[in-house]
Amino acid sequence: TPLVTIRCMTYNHEKYIADALDGFLMQDTDFPFEILVHDDASTDGTADIIREYERKYPHIMKPVYETENQYSKHDGSLGRAVNGLTRGKYIAICEGDDFWTSPNKLQLQIGYMLNNPDCSMCFHAVNYYNNGTVVRNDLITNEECDLTVEQMVEGAGDLCATASLCYKTEYSLIKPKYRLMADVGDYPLQIMLATLGRVHYFPQIMGCYRVGNANSWSGRVLFGGDKEKEIKHWYIE
Repeated sequence: TPLVTIRCMTYNHEKYIADALDGFLMQDTDFPFEILVHDDASTDGTADIIREYERKYPHIMKPVYETENQYSKHDGSLGRAVNGLTRGKYIAICEGDDFWTSPNKLQLQIGYMLNNPDCSMCFHAVNYYNNGTVVRNDLITNEECDLTVEQMVEGAGDLCATASLCYKTEYSLIKPKYRLMADVGDYPLQIMLATLGRVHYFPQIMGCYRVGNANSWSGRVLFGGDKEKEIKHWYIE
């Protein structure tokens, strides 16, 4: 039984998915982990690339190939699909267009959480990556530290890159109203996790977040030129 489930949600990431999968496979840990990669009915070659990796690493790759896009239903189908298949005590997230750069990432984060059961989530710094170039990083401080709920809320989702987040699987099924109302999953998840325990931060840069990708959520909503979508995203009734 894996201690950690790496959850990778992907859709039309043909250009990027191999980088993500290679980052998972290079992890050097003293515990077992599984790679749960969910292809949401991609229309490009993403699923074919995942199948190649599945054939090479059948013991660790646990893919899901949807024939109908689940995200577009907006009825929780996507979450149920991955929650029902997650076996690890901890979850590490990385979407299919982002990737990890350190083989020690999981060992560092999960090792800390095992030794500190009051820690509900931890994350690390990442580079922002655009067209093959690192344009900046999201380093908060050079010191390893804890962050408060207030800091997580005020960070507006930019404080913690989704590709850096690890947390306890038991919290996946907790759905406060603000998580159900939100049109994104990562920011409300971060807020909720921060209220359930201690948030720990690692200043090591151990991953890359791609910007400028048209198939990413931020590319479609925040940077896609549709002002009405952007306003709707930030508005709370």
